[in-house]
Amino acid sequence: MKLQMPQKCPYCGKDFAFETDRHLTDASFIDDPAKSWFFAVDALTCWHCKHVSIAIRDPKDNLLSFFPSNLNTDLPNEISKLSPRTCAVYLQVQAAQNFGLDNLRGAGLRIALEILVTDYLVKFKGMPELEVAKLSLSRRLYALKDWNSLASTIADIVRRFGNDEIHFFKDYCIDFLSAQEAFLSLCQVLAADIRHTHDDDDDGEPS
Repeated sequence: MKLQMPQKCPYCGKDFAFETDRHLTDASFIDDPAKSWFFAVDALTCWHCKHVSIAIRDPKDNLLSFFPSNLNTDLPNEISKLSPRTCAVYLQVQAAQNFGLDNLRGAGLRIALEILVTDYLVKFKGMPELEVAKLSLSRRLYALKDWNSLASTIADIVRRFGNDEIHFFKDYCIDFLSAQEAFLSLCQVLAADIRHTHDDDDDGEPS
């Protein structure tokens, strides 16, 4: 699968735009006298944040690699602490989106959803891990509804989108940006729940 140039700067997350006066520094390397192996390294300066990214191209101008490849997740701190794996997977979702890997980002978003909901039920709500493991994702969302019906409703949008992405036939008309917005909203709702619970615990402590 051919990589595409990222659409977003991996440092500031804004649409890629390069400075016109010094946006490109091109260095070409040849492996042997026969010139059988060649690649070019481009140093790209973001117009917005001034950070430099590195792109490596082959002789046909195909992108081989790009560094750094991931954006910051900007997920709430409560989610980062509760579920580091969710953040790690969501970084991969962003990378897939940034490189135009449309067939991978939807499946990744569903994986991130399953990890997040599972960690919330097990680590935060105290459900037995073996009990949660026996539940399908839809049943886990049903269990989530007992504590937070809004979160369950939002999460189901992501679940339906993710299921469509990993199956040949699609049942729903949900686009990636809508599903991504729903996932980020879910993170905010669960983070607010965690903060509220911790605030209540602090209020109940004796002075």
